[in-house]
Order: sequence, then structure tokens, then C-alpha cells
Amino acid sequence: LLIGLGEGEFLCASDTPALAGFTRTILPMEDGEVALLSPLGVELYDATGARQQRMPTQLSGVDHVADKREFRHFMLKEIHEQPETAELWVTRHLPPVPGVLFTALATACVVTGVVLALDILIFADWPRDWADLWRSAWPIFAIGVVISVLLDAFRTALMPARAASVPAAPPLLARLPGGMRGRLVAISVEDHYVRVRTTKGEAMILMRLGDAIGETAPEPGLQVHRSHWVALWAVTRADKRDGRAILTMADGPDIPVSRSNMAAARDAGIV
Repeated sequence: LLIGLGEGEFLCASDTPALAGFTRTILPMEDGEVALLSPLGVELYDATGARQQRMPTQLSGVDHVADKREFRHFMLKEIHEQPETAELWVTRHLPPVPGVLFTALATACVVTGVVLALDILIFADWPRDWADLWRSAWPIFAIGVVISVLLDAFRTALMPARAASVPAAPPLLARLPGGMRGRLVAISVEDHYVRVRTTKGEAMILMRLGDAIGETAPEPGLQVHRSHWVALWAVTRADKRDGRAILTMADGPDIPVSRSNMAAARDAGIV
């Protein structure tokens, strides 16, 4: 838990995004601690009941996703994100098993079942016992595994260029909820946050625009305004309105181009 120290108020939350919009001064609690919040201040006690004295800290430039998406509150959002969290844990902490092994075993099981079924239907050759069934099944299963592995190796050898051409995802996407990690469209400043827009949605992140732009590679893009960055692919057209250039994006609202960035926008071919 975290305690937020605001102006004339004290708040409690399970994570920093819930407090970021109210205060930047926080007091993290340790395991076993109990806090008493009152109009007079905050009292902190450990598991034995001894009063604790600890200085609060300031939220740093570490980025925090502060968007509840379509949910009413953060707890509901976290509940719905549990499948993604479990998948991420499995990916990080369990040893990887080659996908070709799963494919080979599944294919071999299907082939074995089909061959045995055809043998029974056509030749009425029912196995006499489990040992007889095993003697009939294991050669078919083994051949199915070998053929599946060889086919996968052949397919991989024929398509190395395609595998190598898949671009790395921009690091900025890793800060977004899993359901919003589409292709980058634009980044815009809003107060102390940046709004990251992708083809799958948008989220607010507590960070500076310059730091966010630094994590957009390898997606080609350009800062067209002191408050806006755009992905070049997402610019569909440019118009002149009230004496300035306005970019129409593939997703979301239009974005202006400042005079100081006009030359760079022309060089990039988006105006």
C-alpha cells in the first residue's frame, strides 16, 4: 500500500497510478505495517505496534500507466488484466518449450487416432488388449512426430527472410496495457502526462515527451510540435487551416504542425 500526502488531504492506494493525479508526495508502507490517517496527519506503526518515523518520497520520472481504460476503477481493471499478468509470468519464469514440440505431439496424436480408426473400420482389426494397442500405436505416433518436426524445419528453412523482417516493438509499447499494444500512431502532451495513441487504443503515461519519443524506435516518426509526435505511416493527409498545417491521422484527432517544425515535416514528406 501507498499513502499519498496531498494539500489538506491524505490518500491510500495500492499503486502509484491511482495517486499520480492527486499528489506526487508518497509514503510507501512495508509489510506488516499499519497506518492511521486522520485530519491531524499520518501515524505509522509496525507489526509490534511500535511507532515508525520515515520521510516521504517524491514520485520520480518513472513512468506510470494512469489510464483505467473502460473500467470504473483500477481494481476492476487489474482483475480483468489477470490473464495477461499470468501469461507474462509464465513467459518470464518458466523455461520455454519449443512450439514445434507441441505441434508435433498434437499432430502425431491425431494421425495415430485416424490410422487406428481406419484400421478398425476397414479391416475390423480390433486390438486384443492394451499391449496390442500400444504395439500398433507407437510406430505410427513416432513416425507422426518425426514427419511433423521435419516439415517444421523445412518450413523454417524456406522462410528465413520473413522471420528476420519482423521489426522489434518500440520499448514504449511495453508500458501500455496488453490490449493497447498496437502500432504507434501519435504521442501528445497533457499536463504532466503523455497520451500514447496506438491502433488498439490510447493510455496516459506519467513521463516527459522527450523520454517517450526516445522509446519509439524503430517506428519512424517526427516531433511536429512541442506537444506532439507522429508516426509517419499514420499521417494520411495534410491541410492548411487558419494559416497553419494540420495533419489528419489514421486514428484519433488531427495534429497541428508548428512553424519551427515545418521544414522537418516537409523533408519527411508529410506536408
